[in-house]
Amino acid sequence: MVTILTTLLILLFSTPLFADYEDWDTVDKNLWKSYLVLNVIDTGQTFDLINKQRQVDCYQMCNIIETNPLLGKNPSRKEFLGLKVATIGISYYLLDKYPDQRTLVLGIMNGIYIDTVLNNHEIGLRVNFSL
Repeated sequence: MVTILTTLLILLFSTPLFADYEDWDTVDKNLWKSYLVLNVIDTGQTFDLINKQRQVDCYQMCNIIETNPLLGKNPSRKEFLGLKVATIGISYYLLDKYPDQRTLVLGIMNGIYIDTVLNNHEIGLRVNFSL
């Protein structure tokens, strides 16, 4: 789970490096941070899925597949992280470019990720933070 913690730290601490981020209001900054945290949780849950798919003695969870059509049913960690980083980068770019819609779009994005994380949890995917 060190990879998840590293991802979280990179995402959270790289945000202030974006010059225009300083111009965002407090609500948008908090929504963006929530979006990043939800992405890290989703990443941990997807890594759990990937691990379970690759277990030889997988009985209970083997029928669970990734549902993101861009990744296919059995993505690798590298493929998943590549898509995650690209998605977050594009999201930031578009949110910064269209500030009038930022709060609404971030609210929708957070709502989608909350649903995703809850659904993943409901089917048995877990994320553990341990060092």
